Amino acid sequence: MSSPETTNPTAVSSTPEASQTPAPAESFTKDLTPEAIKTIQEFGWPFFKAGVLIVNEHLDQPTGAYAPLEPLYLLVKEAKVKEKQPDGTKKWVKSDKGKWNLPCGRLQPGESFEQAALREGREESGFEVQLDNLCHVGHRPDSDNPYVIFIYTATTKQFIENPDPEEIADTREFTYAEVLDLLEQGQLRNPDLTMGAIEQYRKYETQSDGLVVTYPSKTK
Repeated sequence: MSSPETTNPTAVSSTPEASQTPAPAESFTKDLTPEAIKTIQEFGWPFFKAGVLIVNEHLDQPTGAYAPLEPLYLLVKEAKVKEKQPDGTKKWVKSDKGKWNLPCGRLQPGESFEQAALREGREESGFEVQLDNLCHVGHRPDSDNPYVIFIYTATTKQFIENPDPEEIADTREFTYAEVLDLLEQGQLRNPDLTMGAIEQYRKYETQSDGLVVTYPSKTK
């Protein structure tokens, strides 16, 4: 096998800069909406999100005996909905028609999945949370809003402050049966995401620690 120094020069581009030049943005964004293109330019490609399935298994203490109660799942009711504008575009507007969702959102530049999940859990639920294991990885390939999302199981540690009312209208714990009622009523914003994470948790098949590894940044 030839060493790197003796590799046939015709095997690479005759233009030295070619191998270092990123692919034109059009090759990634030709099928996306202007809003999606703007997000790509700010956060990179593809979109990455993280969030938490907050589960609290409270203990009952009748006559001093500990008996586990049914797990409760904390969901947040969003304070905004996306409405179509007169010019045909869609815009997030404050509304009382928001639906219930898991606390989740996009990674900020420089964040790991775990850091983003902790931040989103705190900002949207009002609680400091403790992460457990990865329980769901989802992918939405829609051209106007594609993303990959990592959901971790979590428990509440302590209450910090009420979520921003401009973003979150309400927070509440639901039993599994109550979540199914929300699903039937069309009151889950991301039903595949929410139910996928909950069903995975109910199977006790969350992933082991160490599956997602964040490597040290080379820019620091």
